[in-house]
Order: sequence, then C-alpha cells, then structure tokens
Amino acid sequence: MFAGRYQLLERIGEGGFGVVWRCLDLDLEEPVAIKFIRDELANDRELRTSLRREVKLARRVTHPNVARVFEFGHDGDLYFLTMEFVPGETLQSLLGREGPLPRERALSLARSLCSGLAAAHEAGVIHGDIKPGNILVSPGRGAVLTDFGIARSLSEVHQANGMSVGTPIYMAHEQFTGASKSLQSDVYAVGVVLFEALTGKSPWPTNDLLALLTLKHEAREPDLRRLAPELPGAWIDLLGACMRNDPAQRPQNARSLLERLNALEGPVARIDSPTPVEPRLPPPSGPPLLSPASTPPELLRYGPLDVNTIRLYLQARAAYMADSPDALPFYEAALARAPDHPMLRLGHWMARTRAAVMFQEPHAELLATLMAEAEAAIAEFRDRGEPYLTAASLLWMSNKPVACATYLRQALARDANLPPAYAFLCEMLIDIGRLPDAERRLDIALGLNQYNPFLWQARARLRACQGRWDEFYGLAEGKLAELHFRGPEFVRLMLWNPRRDVLERLAADLAENRDGLPPPLCEDTRRIVAFLLGHGDRRAHFEHLLAEHPADRRSSMARMYAQILCEMACMLGDLDRARALLASAVDNSLMDWHWLERCPSLAPLRGEPQFAELGARVRALADAVADAIWG
Repeated sequence: MFAGRYQLLERIGEGGFGVVWRCLDLDLEEPVAIKFIRDELANDRELRTSLRREVKLARRVTHPNVARVFEFGHDGDLYFLTMEFVPGETLQSLLGREGPLPRERALSLARSLCSGLAAAHEAGVIHGDIKPGNILVSPGRGAVLTDFGIARSLSEVHQANGMSVGTPIYMAHEQFTGASKSLQSDVYAVGVVLFEALTGKSPWPTNDLLALLTLKHEAREPDLRRLAPELPGAWIDLLGACMRNDPAQRPQNARSLLERLNALEGPVARIDSPTPVEPRLPPPSGPPLLSPASTPPELLRYGPLDVNTIRLYLQARAAYMADSPDALPFYEAALARAPDHPMLRLGHWMARTRAAVMFQEPHAELLATLMAEAEAAIAEFRDRGEPYLTAASLLWMSNKPVACATYLRQALARDANLPPAYAFLCEMLIDIGRLPDAERRLDIALGLNQYNPFLWQARARLRACQGRWDEFYGLAEGKLAELHFRGPEFVRLMLWNPRRDVLERLAADLAENRDGLPPPLCEDTRRIVAFLLGHGDRRAHFEHLLAEHPADRRSSMARMYAQILCEMACMLGDLDRARALLASAVDNSLMDWHWLERCPSLAPLRGEPQFAELGARVRALADAVADAIWG
C-alpha cells in the first residue's frame, strides 16, 4: 500500500523512466497503472515541474486508443504517475513473439493508433516518443498509445544541455538538430513503427548505435524499396512519406496519416468471405469496427465461430457499449448464425432488455419479468459484469436505488471496462453530491469509449453542477449535438442557467426533430425549451407536461419529471404546486442531494420547515446509496 489508497498487485514493466505496477485504487475500486519515477529523475525539480504541466495537457486527450493519464503525485519522496490500466501486451512484445504481422492486422493496428494520436494532435498534444514499447495491443481496442507527456518533459529539461531525448531509431532528423518536437515528429515515428510491424526489421539495419546516430545526423533517408521489396508500392510510398527528412514533406499530422491509411486496402475486404452477411444492417453509431483478427477472448471460451459471426458480434458489442439501439439487430443476426453460443445469447438478452425499457416508462409487471430474467443471467454468467449492469438498470427503474448501487458495484468489480456502467455510476455520484469522484470516473470512462452519449450527458451535468456553463453549452452544441442526444433529461439542466441564443438554435432543431428523438420525448423537450424562451403560454406548457407525467407514479422517470415540473412551478411563482411536486419527488426515492441544495429555482422554498424535513430524507437516502457504492 502507498499514498493511502493504492494497493500494489503486480509489477508489469520497467524502462528508463521508472518501474510500472498494476495497482488497485481503493478509492475508486478500479485497477490503475502506476509508474514510479526513478529517484535520480524525481530529484530534478525542473523535470517535476515539466511533468506536472504535461500531465495537465495530456488529460485533455480522451480516446479509446489513448491510455489516459490521471495525475502526477507523490507520497513522501516517492513520485509517481497514475494512468489507465490497459489489459494487453506491448507491440514490442507481440513483434518479438510473432515477428512481422500480416498486412491486414498491421493496418488495423495502425488505424487505431493513428485515431488515438489524431485526438491528441487535435487537442494540441504531442507524444514525442512513439515506439513499440509505448504501444499496447489490447483485445477489443486495438493499439493503445501510452506515456503521453513523459518524453516531452525529459526533452524540455535536457535540451538546454544539448542532449537529444528519445529512442534514436524512431526519432526524426530535426530531433537530432535540437529543433522542437512537432506533430510531424510523431508521424515520422509512426512510419518507423509500422515498417517494423510489417517487415520485422528496422529501416536502419544496424545494431551499432554510433553508426545509427551518424546516419541520422547525415539526414539519410532509408531505401525502403530495397529493404522490403515484398511490400506493395502504395505501402512503400506512404511509409517513405512518413520518413522524409523534411517535416513539410510528411503527412502534417496523425489525421492526415489516418486518411491515407484508410485509402489502403482494409482488413475486412481481405479476410471476409465473398458472400455478404444477411441481413444487411446499417453501421452502428460508435467507434470504427474492429477486425475479426482481434477476436475477444470471451468468444473463444465457447468454441470457434466463423468470421462473419465474429464480425457481427463485434458490431453488436460496439453498439452496446455506445448505448446504441443498433445493438439489438446485430445481436439478432449473430445469434441466428450460432443460436447456442452462450455469449451471443447473453448479448441478445441484454440488448433486448435495454430496447424494452429505453426512453419509456415500463410497467411493474414487465420490470418484474425482466428482473427474473436478470437473476437467471447472473446465475449463468457470474463472472461477467453485464448481467449485473442490466439488473442495476432495472432496479433503478423500479425505484430501488440502494439495491441498484449494489449491483452496479458488482458489475464494475467483474469488468472495469464497461462504459454504460460508468455512465450510470457517474449519474448516481452526481446525485449524491460526490462530484470529484464522478469526475475521475468520467475521465476513465471517456478514455474507454467516446461514443456513449450517456457519458457526455453526465459530463455536461457535472459541468452544470460545477457552474462551468461555457463548457456545458459547448457540449450542448458540440458533442451532444453530434451524438443527437438532447432530450428532456439533458435540457432540464438549462433551467438553471438558460442562454437564449443556444435555446433558439435548439428550438429550430427540435422543430424538425434533428436529434431523432422518440416523438413523445421530442414533444416534452420542445415544451421545456419553449417554456424557457417564453414561446406561447408558459403555464400551458407546464400543465401539459404535468398531465403527461403525473407525479403519483412510482418510477425513475416520474421522479425526473417531478423535479423538472417543481422548478417550472417555482419559476411561475406557483409555490403550492412546487411544494407538492417536491414532496412527490422525495416520496419517489429522490436522492439528488446536489439538486436540492444548489438548484437556483428552488430558492423560494429553502428555509421552510417542510423543505428541511424533505432534505433530511434525501440526505439519508443519498448516504445509504454512497454506502452501497463503496460496499
């Protein structure tokens, strides 16, 4: 144990910078990777200052193909970096064991690597030391880039002494001349890594470091056609462009390189059977499809599957992790090809259950039936997190938040890489006022999946609770607009701090339902926006919503609408209705302590004896939920 929260589990690596361990973060109950900095480096005050600054910069990058950097801290004289733990092996280890990779697999890894690096470049972050040892190959995620900020910090500290910091084979010519690292320096390194992955050898076939440094200083470009005559001309041209001495002649950033990689022949076209899968389905919303070469281990446990069934499973899984309704038809198509496969049965049940309750208020009989199915799934798949997650969602809808939190904790204990579970947990943590804990988990979750709209909604809600309204409205017109996810649960946050210009644009989108919301939800959202803008009769909008969502129903959706309507009643000056709606929300298992304490619309009710009594009940439930979350 160290720093009062990290339990050392397993030493997983060592390099020039320090030793890496897999640890359990007891505060978050999640695994993390921790890099302990060598004493001789940690004692350098300039390096510590640079690392602290670079970690702040690296935290801007959230992408499935980038291992998130969380913090730079110390415990006494022991300095360390905490990072996302990514299961898998380094590309260096993979190449050492298997040698050159098939072009299809190398291309798939290169695309995922450049997707992550492009997110970093677009956030203004340069890696500075891309090499096979800093690239993890993770099942289900492809290539994951690690160690952001470390090489750049070392470089800043030592360049004043004329020292080049990095790994010579992967360093561009300008790095040997003392010039600053750039986006094109990262592109150069990716080109070298990809050449090694394809051929199993370096573009500079020499084991003599002095000879290598001489070649680099003399700005000699490798003769790739001679070194790898087996590579097609398109590959040679692309890799040669990456390794030009003049940075201006290289692809200018990772996005440009990714576009050129996408123009090459893709893995699915080369390894799929010529017969298309039936039925033909629309692509899921979410990350790029994975190559069937990266078959998840949970499938292999139950015997072989043909490549098209694996492909359908990967599509279904990606859609499920993004909380997309596209998951169900993909699971149905996969299950039709292998009806007895346990993982396909489990996935199909999860997607079917979600489709039955998403965006609607299920009746008690349906919830009871689905909960019985969830218990059966847990009995069959006790080591999987997904059935516990599904049970948690059903308990939430059944107004049982403490039991919900218990099942959610068990889901994450079995699988720490479930973005839908993180989205759910973050919303609960915001409810009970644990904002820093919600922030940390969102950082982890968005590092796993940037395509889950509930995660971005939780991020927007967190920003609203923190009073960071510019960022909130940036998400409203940015990521949430892009994901078409601006329904009543999100728009209710605008009641706290409405901005007319954004609301006018949103009203225009809602008039045409550009977000593709179910019609009843679109109508509710439109009325909330119209209420805030003063379009039409504000009281009529309030009465319509109250009639559609009577406060006496016992469900999570009824509780949410009771909160919305309570705020609207306060804004209308109808305090008697507001008191009744607030009491109804509390009777309906309200645990949103932060809303009760901070919502500006509730100001007229604060100070009343009834408000204090209701607040005590909410706080007691919030404490019980917190106990369940942390066990």
